[in-house]
Amino acid sequence: MPSPPRWLDRTLDLFQGHAVIGMALILLLSLTGLSWSLHQIFSQQLQDAALKSARLYTATLSEFRSLYTSEVVARARAYGMSVTHDYQATPQAIPLPATLSMLLGNRLGQQGSGVSTRLYSPYPFPWHAQEGGLKDDFGRQAWQALQADPEQPFYRFERQGDQLVLRYATADLMRPACVDCHNSHPDSPRRGWKVGEVRGILEVDQPLDSAGLSARPLLIETAVVTLSILALFSTLLALVIGRLHRASEKAQGLSQEMSSINRALEREIIERQQVEVDLRSANDRLELLATQDPLTGIANRRGFERTLSLEWRRAQRQGSPLSLIMADIDNFKAYNDHYGHQAGDRCLQRVAARLHARVRRPPDLVARYGGEEFVIILPDTAAAGAYALAEAMRNAVYELKLEHIDSATASYVTLSLGIATLVPKADSSAESLLQAADRALYRAKAAGRNRVEAGQELSPSEP
Repeated sequence: MPSPPRWLDRTLDLFQGHAVIGMALILLLSLTGLSWSLHQIFSQQLQDAALKSARLYTATLSEFRSLYTSEVVARARAYGMSVTHDYQATPQAIPLPATLSMLLGNRLGQQGSGVSTRLYSPYPFPWHAQEGGLKDDFGRQAWQALQADPEQPFYRFERQGDQLVLRYATADLMRPACVDCHNSHPDSPRRGWKVGEVRGILEVDQPLDSAGLSARPLLIETAVVTLSILALFSTLLALVIGRLHRASEKAQGLSQEMSSINRALEREIIERQQVEVDLRSANDRLELLATQDPLTGIANRRGFERTLSLEWRRAQRQGSPLSLIMADIDNFKAYNDHYGHQAGDRCLQRVAARLHARVRRPPDLVARYGGEEFVIILPDTAAAGAYALAEAMRNAVYELKLEHIDSATASYVTLSLGIATLVPKADSSAESLLQAADRALYRAKAAGRNRVEAGQELSPSEP
């Protein structure tokens, strides 16, 4: 058997004479290196999670802004309402899409996440002169980067006090629905805008848990884990301990250290699982915001369209009937004009609650279709069942006894409803069912309101 190298033999002699000091020095250096490595890995994971959360937050605000523009602003203007930044001081006005999306972003941040949002550009309107504009070096760099490549976000991690904050900026592009207003508004700071140009910056500031990033708790918990480096020196330790006849003590020590390592690893796994649970919970809350009407608490139009698509395909596979009820509050504009929009909102909430209370089965869905219009999906329900439920809903709303002195129909708030039932076929579409229910609702209104009308192809007596 060849003799060991001279450097190894000298090292063994050194360890034999000063075993405790030598091993302590190696362990200290190894602990330092491994702790630093763990700190870097942990910090990177937190930064990756923050980037993912910021991307999701930005996408949610953009989707909300697009939906609000297409589904609310257009309808509001059709009813003669104005859309302005100064909506609180303007009668019959609603906020601009940008204003409302910023309110939503900051309201969500106040719920505990600490996230804040800001929409700014080098061309702020006069009423945004204080908070608008490129206020710092980050804003100016973000503007240059997004001008060069609007598709790529610009972000940076900055320390603010005792916290590390992700500043995440994306390009706010000029939309077709906005270009005319920006080019013609008398207070517009710039004209000549074109669709697709970068008009501003949407910034999401995501704070990271500074206590977690400091890595001191992590280093304390994982200090025991790093004792696994003893395995790297098992041969050296075996020689030293073998010369000192301490083989049994070595085996016992290794067993205890391995138990400590396992416990530390279990704690780390539990902590990481908790992070994943928190992220899933945040995603679930965002999904709820996307499909729930914030005023009434029932499903919104997006949630309705998703459910209708699913139930249509299910009924198509099973050959079962699918019924749809469209309901509209009679003379609601007159109600709003007389009693005010706050009373109108309360009216919508109470009507929605009555409609929802009449739905018993889990598959059924009550949704706010838009404005004062509601829609009810009734899977596996024939025409007679749908007609009976529609009558019950009409009576339930009338029994609220909500005074409506400007109604041309009754002295109380009333409801007109149209129903349609169809067994989906391969050559039919969910749109045809929706159109049939809408036509029935139109007939109910034309016939005097406060009534239920079935589609022409149906009758209340059908099984």
